[in-house]
Amino acid sequence: MTALPGARRVGETIANRMFSPPRRGHHRRPAEFGLDAAEATCTTPDGVDLHLWVIEPPSGGPGDTDGPGGPAGTAIVGHGIGLTKSASLRQAALLHEAGYGVVLYDHRNHGLSGHDAVRPGMADRFTLDIRAAADFAAARFGDERPVLAYGFSFSSFPSVYALRVESRIGAVVCDSGPASDIPGIVTRFAQAGALPLPRWILANPWGRQVVAACAARATALLAGEWPPPASQGALDRTPMLFVVGAGDAIMAADEVRAMAARYARARCVVLPGGHLESVKHDPEAYRATLTEFLEEFREEPR
Repeated sequence: MTALPGARRVGETIANRMFSPPRRGHHRRPAEFGLDAAEATCTTPDGVDLHLWVIEPPSGGPGDTDGPGGPAGTAIVGHGIGLTKSASLRQAALLHEAGYGVVLYDHRNHGLSGHDAVRPGMADRFTLDIRAAADFAAARFGDERPVLAYGFSFSSFPSVYALRVESRIGAVVCDSGPASDIPGIVTRFAQAGALPLPRWILANPWGRQVVAACAARATALLAGEWPPPASQGALDRTPMLFVVGAGDAIMAADEVRAMAARYARARCVVLPGGHLESVKHDPEAYRATLTEFLEEFREEPR
């Protein structure tokens, strides 16, 4: 089909904007969740400075199985596309309550982190953010055990992708993702009104071509093998928990289940709520699901 005038250009512009969106400030602060956080930065292997909130583990807290002054574990916490680490403070508080030292990070091109030009290879470069945050967290807390990586929607993809090679990451929790169909996800983002495109425009051929061009450009910019084969790196050896809302209109529960089924030690739990909303919709079920996984991870042989 011949592209309608301007549809491809508009679609590709929107795709570029997805990976370098307009900056948002931090809309919540750690203190609002009872967390005492220090600001820090770390630098990725390709030279991008990431802005961090560092939350020391509680001393002798209820989840502190290693005794006073020693963390129950170390975790890094990401965020959804176009958001910042302030969107993930509820989950960070749950980890801290469980005795973890926590590092929250803004991805490149988000929040207070550095800029990275949008070009092919974004999947690998967003994954560098996670690996740099994990290295920083392990060094900061002096914890030689594997780090837990917590991803949300967009950051759930590089959290899993990071397991293609050996790293400090020993477990992954994903909220509202990941799924395998990148073009389908972009289309549902548009249908949910999460792209800078009026939803009504999707009903006409020009709008549908814009979304198709956006999906094609986003896939080309990522330039990664997705889903990564289970045989790569630590993918089949790493415990993974995928949490998805039953009403998620962007990351369908069946698709997230199918992703979990690809890897020997991944499982999917469906909770009430929509995209990135389960922790607020049913906080007790969310807490219980996370706590069970953390307890199992803590018992893993090191």
